[in-house]
Amino acid sequence: MIVATAGHVDHGKTALVKQLTGVDTDTLQEEKRRGLSINLGFAYRPLDAHNTLGFIDVPGHKRFINTMISGVSGIDLGMLVVAADDGIMPQTLEHLDVLRLLGVQDFIAIVTKLDRVDASRVEEVALKVADLLCEERCDRVFAVSNRSAEGIAVLQKYLEQRARQQPERATNGHFRLSVDRAFLLKGSGLILTGTASAGAVAQGDELRLLPADIAVRVRSVHVDDRAAQFGHAGHRCALNVTGTLDKDQVQRGDVLTSDTRAALTRRFDSTVTLLHTAPGPVKHLSRVTVHIGAKRLSARLYLLGVCRRSRLAAGENSLAQLILEQALPCCRGDRFLLRDDSQSFTLGGGMILDPLAPKWGKEREHRMHYLSAMQQDTPGQALQYLVQNYARPINLDTFFAAWNLRPPERESLMRSDSLVCFKIDGGDFALARQAVESIREQLLAAVRAWHRANPGEPGMPPTRLAEQLNDAAPGTLFRSLLADLLKTNHLQLEDGVLRIAGHQPSLSDAEQAIWHQLQQQLLAHALNIPLVSVLVENTGLDTRKVLASLELAARQGKAVKLNSNRYALLAHITEHAQIVADLAKQHGTVTIADYKQRIGSGRRLAIEILEYFDRQGYTRRQGETRVVLPGKLSTIAHKQ
Repeated sequence: MIVATAGHVDHGKTALVKQLTGVDTDTLQEEKRRGLSINLGFAYRPLDAHNTLGFIDVPGHKRFINTMISGVSGIDLGMLVVAADDGIMPQTLEHLDVLRLLGVQDFIAIVTKLDRVDASRVEEVALKVADLLCEERCDRVFAVSNRSAEGIAVLQKYLEQRARQQPERATNGHFRLSVDRAFLLKGSGLILTGTASAGAVAQGDELRLLPADIAVRVRSVHVDDRAAQFGHAGHRCALNVTGTLDKDQVQRGDVLTSDTRAALTRRFDSTVTLLHTAPGPVKHLSRVTVHIGAKRLSARLYLLGVCRRSRLAAGENSLAQLILEQALPCCRGDRFLLRDDSQSFTLGGGMILDPLAPKWGKEREHRMHYLSAMQQDTPGQALQYLVQNYARPINLDTFFAAWNLRPPERESLMRSDSLVCFKIDGGDFALARQAVESIREQLLAAVRAWHRANPGEPGMPPTRLAEQLNDAAPGTLFRSLLADLLKTNHLQLEDGVLRIAGHQPSLSDAEQAIWHQLQQQLLAHALNIPLVSVLVENTGLDTRKVLASLELAARQGKAVKLNSNRYALLAHITEHAQIVADLAKQHGTVTIADYKQRIGSGRRLAIEILEYFDRQGYTRRQGETRVVLPGKLSTIAHKQ
């Protein structure tokens, strides 16, 4: 169990940790000289082979609050220290606000220096501290003296009992650690330290240091100041790493991760709460300083919301996008603090919801729904919330990356009965099964609408259907739904078009009248197949209507399209094919002259018919003659 001390300068935090552990966390000469903590001090008290009581002694001096911010991630218990003589001080409140903003919910309170005041003063301060923590989970308020050790044994027994009862942190997700220190140890090499925020690490593991993207291998692991086989979320880890990494390449706040696909971001969407003690409102797009993990960087605060205000007042909260000056890796659930641009005071803080936030469309309705989903406690709850009343495909790759999930954890969520998973351009996407059923009905309705609009057509081209349904059913979702509808015979695919099962093309009275006139003209010309222009002239019909009727007849198998200027009845083209076969049997080959003479037409028609047969694979040209290829005359007219 990790306990973080917090409180005003000189209220006895470091002395209290020494009483509880025997370790003096004021390790730097400057700290000794000035009598205050500059860097984070870590002290550990092993309880048994499995349990350790650890303390993070954070600085109390206001100048060093930045150091405090970087060290409180992953703590289990906040220990608020208040001196009995001074009582609650402004920095006491500031430290408590910081712990609250960083998600600490469990507290104990310690009233120190009881040997300097009378009992009534100790009771008065204890009541005030208890009232200060009335909204938190605070079991007890202890009173101690670091000089005489009065009350230390009772406090120590309580902490040891809580440490043994503290449940292990979940080790799901890729291993992540924000580096707060890098140094060279003689005989070992490079050591990187920090508090693991997710996952687990063991000797031999391959990790990446971001944002530099340098690969390292873990040579050994120390957890809570002891050699260990592995470390996991919540542990204070010191990792001896090897590889091409040099100490000078490591920056404070760099992240070690086992995720080979971890992405960097320069903007994340989050919840933001402004402290009641903030000196004033924060304007939209104000420049702020963000403290996340051990990193500190500049950013702009973009306030989000349908009714977005121009500023956020003290004590208020909002959705916001942080636009960072430097790229960094982060995940959903990461806590951060906001300070003013000059870093003079703490403004507030928040929690990351979407680490891969978009640059455009920040406040669209579907984005607000997405951010509401990301406020749920677990990825499973978020995914279920997201699919409710959400008709857009969910990008599972970015969703899982935001939650820092490993492949087995991803696959477990994708097996949900309420989801239908599919791919778009190789990426994993999902929709609620209910939404997929709705899209399935849209697909069938689109084909039915096509039949109504085109009653004479045999069916709808699949490409037209895919284009029409692209927004609702992109990628493999369309192909998957189409395959299912064909398998269950709700749709039929024939001659390259889709139709509702049992659909038969039909013509309107006007269309039937047009086709009847054209059919009579084609019959009258017999083997001397006329040009489209001749049909238009003889019938007096509009050219577009004539062409539309002939195209429809060709699709229905009533006519054969020789080219864009000439159409023939199926019976006539079959008769022409028989003539070609007879000529080939008689002479061995077919010439244009013989064929023209046999059908009694001009050379142009003879050439067009023979070229049509060439395209259909019925004949093959050899110089100026043609040979007939093996085939069935009854199928020649159907080769479109």
